[in-house]
Amino acid sequence: MIKMPTSTTPKRNNKYLEENLKELYSDYKRNILLSFKYIESIKNINISERQFKMFSANYFYRTLSTPAAVSSVITCLLSSYPPNITIAKKILLENLTDEIGRSDKEHNHLTLLLDSINIVRSKVFRLGEISMNDLLESPLIIQESRQFRENQLRLYGSRIEPIVLGASYAQESCATKMLEAIHHGIFKPLFQNLKDKEIAIIERYFNAHLCDSNGAREKAHSETARMALLKYCD
Repeated sequence: MIKMPTSTTPKRNNKYLEENLKELYSDYKRNILLSFKYIESIKNINISERQFKMFSANYFYRTLSTPAAVSSVITCLLSSYPPNITIAKKILLENLTDEIGRSDKEHNHLTLLLDSINIVRSKVFRLGEISMNDLLESPLIIQESRQFRENQLRLYGSRIEPIVLGASYAQESCATKMLEAIHHGIFKPLFQNLKDKEIAIIERYFNAHLCDSNGAREKAHSETARMALLKYCD
């Protein structure tokens, strides 16, 4: 149980807040990782065409609002923060730049994801390629995905800074595990049906998130989100 501050607890005590943040994150992680374990377990079966269509529609729908979410955090930082977290602004701007492909529409993350989906559709299941609009209007999108996006935009669009920063940390802190689960549980088992050049197209999406010259990008994003939240509490 999270301890509430008493009259003797200094307001915005960074050590106190960090301890409570760790406890909240621990509870959150225990619950959210159950979903990722399920995704990883799919690698032990042959994912069906119907399952892949369901995954594609819902994951793409869920991912669509990521650039808007990152933009909201940057807006929050720029409007409300002291100069001592310039590094957080810089890293978040780099994150957004990555998401939109550094002015190259062929390398924005949504395009890379769509390319990955279409490789599997066309080469594994012998289906026609699908457009972004078709995915977003798919009858396979479930209510939970719609609720996720609605809640995400509501939290990131809040005028209350700790809500925006808390939402950012919650999402970024589980991004690596989510992407690794999807990579290993859904896509990698299908590589046996693909040529090297087709696998390379799929890997571009995951490498854009999980790898760079200095290690894992998403882990760096998580640390930036944590730092920004704690700096707000200073």
